[in-house]
Amino acid sequence: LEVVSLTREQGQRLDVGDFIMKVAGAPVPDPPTLFGLLGRDQIGKPTALDIVRGGRRQVIAVRPWRLEA
Repeated sequence: LEVVSLTREQGQRLDVGDFIMKVAGAPVPDPPTLFGLLGRDQIGKPTALDIVRGGRRQVIAVRPWRLEA
């Protein structure tokens, strides 16, 4: 799943163009799966993402937050 837009919190480590492969070890084939994995239980908690950036696989930690409308 490619990151095409990004709202950053301080210290966020995702970049536009990154590909999210897994969240906490679970595959991410589509946006609904991503949103489900980053749902209520993960808000505010450090979460491991397996990503591909510039053709290289790496694991980063992010802290999901609730987006207020």
